[in-house]
Amino acid sequence: MRNFIKAICAFSMLMSAAMASAQSCKYPSSVAGTFSDADAAAALGQPSTPVIAIPVSGSIDSALVGEVVKAGGVPVCVPSDLKDFNMYRDLAASFDGFVLTPEFVKAMDAQAASPQKGGAALLLIKAVSDRNVPVFGSSDLLKSINAGVKHIDDNFNTIDELVVKACTYKRAKALMQRIFTLDSHNDLACEYRDGASIGKRFTNQVSVQKMTEGYLDATFAVAWLHQDGTDAESTAKATAKCSGIVNALQADVAKYSDYVGLARNEAEARALKVQGKKVVFIGIENGYGIGNDISLIKDYRDRGVTYMTLCHTGDNAICHTSAAKSPNRHLGLTAFGKEVVAEMNACGMLIDLSHASEQTFWDVCAITKAPVACTHSGAKSLYGHDRNLTDEQLREIKRIGGVCQVYFVDSFMRKDRANASINEMIQHILHCIDVAGIDCVGIGCDFDGGGGGKGINGMNDAINVTVRLMEAGLTDSDLEKVWGGNFLRVLGEAQKLASK
Repeated sequence: MRNFIKAICAFSMLMSAAMASAQSCKYPSSVAGTFSDADAAAALGQPSTPVIAIPVSGSIDSALVGEVVKAGGVPVCVPSDLKDFNMYRDLAASFDGFVLTPEFVKAMDAQAASPQKGGAALLLIKAVSDRNVPVFGSSDLLKSINAGVKHIDDNFNTIDELVVKACTYKRAKALMQRIFTLDSHNDLACEYRDGASIGKRFTNQVSVQKMTEGYLDATFAVAWLHQDGTDAESTAKATAKCSGIVNALQADVAKYSDYVGLARNEAEARALKVQGKKVVFIGIENGYGIGNDISLIKDYRDRGVTYMTLCHTGDNAICHTSAAKSPNRHLGLTAFGKEVVAEMNACGMLIDLSHASEQTFWDVCAITKAPVACTHSGAKSLYGHDRNLTDEQLREIKRIGGVCQVYFVDSFMRKDRANASINEMIQHILHCIDVAGIDCVGIGCDFDGGGGGKGINGMNDAINVTVRLMEAGLTDSDLEKVWGGNFLRVLGEAQKLASK
């Protein structure tokens, strides 16, 4: 009884200390009512008003400001004569919509016609464009810019329409900052030969800067290998090349360690986000990278490789490809391939079945002890390309608790690839959800490896996918699963199996 009383006293003292450390304030009587009402109105989950930026270089257009207010937006007048792009880059992160005024369009056109670089209006519109902020107003120059970076013009007819889109855009930003978001497949390492890097925002579709602009937390960079000969000499070159690419990816991330880090599992990835850093996982695209040496699976797993795509567009020692050019695409796993599946299960390396023949897919699903992933695939029911999955395959992924990550490669989305856009990607995502369920679908765009097109041409465009899926009716919970929750679950289950 005495110990119980002591425990109660100790608990009371802790509660008193906690209450004492809580914020204590007494508002002045002149503001007490207003401030108390404001506190009561600050309810969680309530949508806030979208911020609509209006560029100004002189007098403020009060009529335009009033129009934004009437439409339900918060007008913010932004100076359009700053020379520092970083200021505009940071400012643009707070915009939910942007209005092209006639004066601003005139300044843009004049600066574009001048050989002098660094025009403030151009820098401001670039910052807005990089973040895919919805824009109201017409400009031939902006249309040309959007065409160059493969954006889709919004074509709003009124400020009211802009504000509606800005509300969804604001909600999408808030969600992506709150949840953990990832894309499961990119080929950044293929761009190293042209000077690309995870820390450089050039023509490469994958970079820390573009991840920041698109509100993407993590990406899976792969060591891609073209399928060459299976003789001893060719195989030795392939395994050496694979090891070198893994080293190069690790070194590239290390150069920018203040901004990005490597992760091997969900816990490490989430810890990096808490630190304010972006996350890179490493995968291998094409089991050709292990040749005939099954011991390399554990070696790569120990080096941080999280998944391996069993093949690419050619047959290898493990399995057969889905590529239409393969005369053996009706075949599946080899005897060695079955050993590889067992070893990947044992080591906790996730099996990726993108690119695999349909028979390989069924062979793996029949023997794997862990769920599988298709890290960059699509729906064959929508377009019958050999890289896409049948509805039967999607249902099997659901049965074994795996995940299909939908890409955007225009030639895999529809027959007339010139007209492919983010609309097709959304259709493929929604179809996969309809067939496999919300718990078995994710996103793996295949950037820097053939992916990208109108509306989704780099990691900075990831926000566009969220906006479109919100408009299609997906809930915040649905989007959390699609943007990484499902993939992390499957990766975790594969790794948990190895720990047993």
